[in-house]
Amino acid sequence: MKTFQQVRMVNLASLVRLFLVISVALLTLLSLTGCGQSYSPPSQTNNPPQTYYSLSTWVSPSGGGSVSPSAGTYASGTLITLTAVAASGYRFVSWSGDASGASTMTTITMNSNKHVIATFASESSGTSGQVLTNPPVTSEQMKLYITPDDARVRAAVNDVVNRQLRIFTDFEALRDWVSSHITYRSDQEVHGVSEYWQLPSETLQRGTGDCEDFAILLCSLFRAYGVPSDQVYVAVGYSADKTGGHAYLAERWYKGIWEVIESESPALTGILLSDWLTSVSYETAYCFNDQNYIQGLPKLPSGTYEFELSLLGSTSAVFKRNLNTGQQVKGSVEWLGKQGQQPPGFSIFGWGLRIYDPNSHAVFSWFGLDLKHSFSYTAQASGLYKVEVYLGFLPVVPLPGRITLDPLDWS
Repeated sequence: MKTFQQVRMVNLASLVRLFLVISVALLTLLSLTGCGQSYSPPSQTNNPPQTYYSLSTWVSPSGGGSVSPSAGTYASGTLITLTAVAASGYRFVSWSGDASGASTMTTITMNSNKHVIATFASESSGTSGQVLTNPPVTSEQMKLYITPDDARVRAAVNDVVNRQLRIFTDFEALRDWVSSHITYRSDQEVHGVSEYWQLPSETLQRGTGDCEDFAILLCSLFRAYGVPSDQVYVAVGYSADKTGGHAYLAERWYKGIWEVIESESPALTGILLSDWLTSVSYETAYCFNDQNYIQGLPKLPSGTYEFELSLLGSTSAVFKRNLNTGQQVKGSVEWLGKQGQQPPGFSIFGWGLRIYDPNSHAVFSWFGLDLKHSFSYTAQASGLYKVEVYLGFLPVVPLPGRITLDPLDWS
């Protein structure tokens, strides 16, 4: 006969088994769908997530026209037809970036993020028929990248030169502005390719670029400011072993002599060091702007030589040539200042000129305060002669000068 304690244990065990049976039954019912089939969540492999890509467009020059659609996000594989519409007084030139061709309509497939540039030209410009390629392959295509008439470029120039509190000249302020507002990023990092030239408007909008983007933008700013087309160029040079290339500026408007401008450097750093360092690190292969293209650096007239004296470089300039007995040397030295200003120091300390004969004896000497001085000398013996121009003081800033010599071909 079972005791009361045993009966309680049996009843408790029965209740536990009953609870388990009911729970299993409820779970089974909940696992059924309305049509009597078991439910399972959709498989990720059966319904993959849709991939989307972004479209962005640029118009150069700004105000030259429009693109439709101008931007958007599209599912992978979508075909997009882009249409370029020129503004009054402009004509469409070409597509570049992730589109190409010269027709006003083009189609792209959205299989990655796409960036498309529509280039327009003024009806009065001389670039008819030129297609903007990236990177450019002809000199005429290179000219299209310098855009002094672009509205964004002109707005940037106005913003810089109209600032009241600044210590630089307009020229120095413009190069300083580019250095402080544009951050260096490689083409591979931004565009996924080894070489990609940005139009100035694109560089201004992105706020990033590499060496040629800095140089193209700065050249466009100078041209928009009013620097003549024969006095400022984008220069492309290569290192002595041809393993490294670099873009910078070659200009003569600021000081009156041709100089290299390192467009990535702030004005003060450039003046003191980086302009010189770039000039001795690269041999210029070609130069271009919106109007001209030349091989190498711009050429000086025969018999004309330019120099710059500084603490970091040299405080004298020497020119050498073989002369015959009785041969006459005629020359003129002129000192140049920033944008026509008088160079500092000359009115107090002066400068000098010496001519040395083949025995290194000074056979001609002059010293004075003139900013321009002409001279002549007749050789007393045949041999190597030297003409030296030197300062009577140590220059705080580099001082540019120009000398003309006859006969020609001095080194």
